[in-house]
Amino acid sequence: MADPLKIEDLILGAGGVADSGDLLVVDYIGKLDDGTIFDQSIDRTQPFVFRLGAGRVIQGWEVGLQGMKVGGVRVLTIPAALGYGGVARPGIPANSTLHFEVRLFDAEAINESAILGVDESALAAGFRSVFGSRGAGSRDDSIDVSSLPGNSRIRALDGNDRINGGNLSDIIQAGEGNDTVSGGGGSDLIIGGPDNDVIDGGSGTTDIAAYAGKFGDYAISFPGLDGQGYLPLRIADTVGGRDGVDLLDNIDRFVFSDRTLNFASIQAIAQDSPLSPLRLNGDTVDLLYVSYYGRPADPGGLSYWLDIVRSSGFTYAPRLGDGLSSTEAPSYSMIVDDFGQGPEYEQLFVGKSNTEKVDAIYRYCFGRNSEIDPITGENYWVGKIGRNEISLAQMAVEVALGAQGADLSFLRNRLDSGATFLQALDTPQELAAFAGPTAGALASQWLQGFGPTAATSVQADALVTQILALA
Repeated sequence: MADPLKIEDLILGAGGVADSGDLLVVDYIGKLDDGTIFDQSIDRTQPFVFRLGAGRVIQGWEVGLQGMKVGGVRVLTIPAALGYGGVARPGIPANSTLHFEVRLFDAEAINESAILGVDESALAAGFRSVFGSRGAGSRDDSIDVSSLPGNSRIRALDGNDRINGGNLSDIIQAGEGNDTVSGGGGSDLIIGGPDNDVIDGGSGTTDIAAYAGKFGDYAISFPGLDGQGYLPLRIADTVGGRDGVDLLDNIDRFVFSDRTLNFASIQAIAQDSPLSPLRLNGDTVDLLYVSYYGRPADPGGLSYWLDIVRSSGFTYAPRLGDGLSSTEAPSYSMIVDDFGQGPEYEQLFVGKSNTEKVDAIYRYCFGRNSEIDPITGENYWVGKIGRNEISLAQMAVEVALGAQGADLSFLRNRLDSGATFLQALDTPQELAAFAGPTAGALASQWLQGFGPTAATSVQADALVTQILALA
């Protein structure tokens, strides 16, 4: 009976899974039984790139690298039957067992040649290969080909890298780590990595962003910055596959495994929602409670603040073009800031950094942390709060009113869940029980379970039962 192929994962990796047809980028060391190194890629200028399943490597690799995750390190003990058999090779005697240690930098499921309409050999011949640094540990690289002639095929490997394309067409593959990619003057193909990347296509006429998953596997939105502007497009992997959360700007075409869309189509999908943008007025004060305190409104407090906001007469809905007049703005600021002070503020926010505060607001609204602005390199809201340009309570309102697409749907579901809970408080005993920090904390924890969907009346009644048990 032939010796079996042995596989040992030294590092499992956390990225995409290598599958037949993927273009793999690896480093390797090959040894004989006595430890003699017969081949290695480490001492070369670039890693080894090949397509799994295309018959370019020995069968032990074809089988042994299937299912390996990007970022992983795997040891293959390959019997001669799955290696070179009875044929001697330079440095490898006939019938040798081979021992490989392989590190997987990338498993690219995207067929670049099909996207660009050229065959793979022409692609290899027409593009210079440029790789990020590799070796022990992660490295942060700055890869800049803007001064080089011709077309480049750039692959970042590990670390948080900054990549600048050239003036002709480039193919840019982000790697492990949070990378910043800027295309140049040509029409570029940019492929996001497994983590969270910031991608700017540059000034080319047709810049393409490609993703390995199906279109439905991603949440697409335009996150709100403030009442006036947007961050670039946000594409988030919702199934935990090969991609993280990317911010993209100046991209003309988006390629997924099951469809290709231009920017106008993506924009329409991101903004096409039966949900109207939110507004703050005398009928929507519950928005303050959900976005700032992360809990449903309590009936007594809600009644108090409804009267105050209604008496002011303002309606603030920046996404609908309904701003604040010079006479309404002071009232709005005073009311929102007064709402934002008190014991509950101290319990939730005192002692936390501005970043922690801003992220808490984003989690209350959208179930996620805030983003870094790719234009300035800073967190937009952390910067404004640190410069005392806006209060935390006003920032919570701006973020909520700026919601669009998937974020708007998520926040609407939380607001609806809070309203369903208030309707369930329909006896004096229940209303009295929902007074105090313990009941409020329980309601907040309950509300954080909704967003993808809204709470039902049955779920709200169950929470009321829990609160009554505390009284």
